[in-house]
Amino acid sequence: MNILYLSAVVCSGLLTLVMCVLLWRANARELIGKQEYSRLQQELAVLKGEMSAVWPRLTQSEDRITHLSERQDHLDLRDPITQTYEPAIKLAHKGADVEELMSTCGLARGEAELIAMLHRHTSATN
Repeated sequence: MNILYLSAVVCSGLLTLVMCVLLWRANARELIGKQEYSRLQQELAVLKGEMSAVWPRLTQSEDRITHLSERQDHLDLRDPITQTYEPAIKLAHKGADVEELMSTCGLARGEAELIAMLHRHTSATN
């Protein structure tokens, strides 16, 4: 009976030791998890602070890009080269002669001859 009692005590002690080790490991994991969670919260707070500092500059940059894009579109519409040559090119495609290009579009003879030569050739090959 002594051996049986001693075996039961040893088994109970081993079982208690295993339970203590398992609890210790679970507590260690929980502690590491809490530390990791705390570290991640700190990093998130830093990122929020940095983002709030960058956000106004980003918004300002977007506004500036929009303004510059609109201004460029407006300037493109006023571009004298585009205004002068586009209609002349269209007329040349339709077969207008040099004199017509000069009078209609206000081109110099050399410009009208060049456009007529380039774009009549394009019309003929198309």
